[in-house]
Amino acid sequence: MKKKNTLFTITFVTYIVAGAAAIFLFASNGSNLSHSQNDTTVVASVDSVDTIIPIESETPIQPIVPATPEEPPAEETPLVEETPPIEETPPSEEVIPEPPAEEINEEADDKETDDPIYYAFVVIDGVTNVRIRETENRSSAVLSHIDGGEKGYVLEQGKNRTKVLTEKGTIGYVFNAYITVSEIPKEDFPKEYR
Repeated sequence: MKKKNTLFTITFVTYIVAGAAAIFLFASNGSNLSHSQNDTTVVASVDSVDTIIPIESETPIQPIVPATPEEPPAEETPLVEETPPIEETPPSEEVIPEPPAEEINEEADDKETDDPIYYAFVVIDGVTNVRIRETENRSSAVLSHIDGGEKGYVLEQGKNRTKVLTEKGTIGYVFNAYITVSEIPKEDFPKEYR
């Protein structure tokens, strides 16, 4: 069994050395062979399984140096035209007057007199037993349940939960993912909650 392993190892090492030599010759593009017919190739002998001794050649092996790309001639480089400097114009001394204080107050008054926007909600179809909670807190008491298609009014919109008034008169908080909200006219919103 040891003889087979030793023979296999010697054969394997020989193929590796031969492959490396072939790669070297291929990489050098045969430049060593085309210069002279008298050049010798590198041959390696195997003394033992662990030691490879290369046989010296008459001509020294030169390393492969990758070709550097040539720089384009100076004539081929495009000429960059210089742009003339931009003349700076002095800043205008015209001062824009601020609007009178009366106009500003009138604009603010107009915004304050705008009517608030009123919203209604509908529970998403297919959803059942949506909890109406006492507060926005997830662990607060459940006041009632509503199902898909049921409607009501939005009293206060929140980031995660919205304060609603159901058609049955329950006021509480519903998780936003279960409802769709739409704007309604002021007349459609209950008077006592406007």
